[in-house]
Amino acid sequence: MTVQQTLAEMRHLMKERGRLQDDVSRAMALATNARPVLSKMPRQKKISEKVAVFGTYCADLQKQIDNINRKLELYQADVAEMINMIPVGSEKQALLLRYIELLPVRQVAKRMNYEREAMYLLLRKSESKWLS
Repeated sequence: MTVQQTLAEMRHLMKERGRLQDDVSRAMALATNARPVLSKMPRQKKISEKVAVFGTYCADLQKQIDNINRKLELYQADVAEMINMIPVGSEKQALLLRYIELLPVRQVAKRMNYEREAMYLLLRKSESKWLS
């Protein structure tokens, strides 16, 4: 696998992990919501049954998240060597935050005081310049 393919796979995995984490948060919120959707509707399941179903669902999602985290750790080791060879600067910092700390671009931009669109450009430029 080329470096560009590795980075693309890492971006895909980070996006998928974020989606799964959002699903877990929504499921936990639904599981603990004690009010019926419509107040005139009878409750079909007890709260404990509802929590058990969502708990199983959340556990399955967490297994998927754990698998993604293991894959990302393997990719991090490969990418870290290359990033560490880059001279100190904003490009290196952006790549470290994105691919070693696995932060979303929005958070990388915030930490480095960039606009999100400018951070996307910096990351793409850095990837093509240093990791090709």
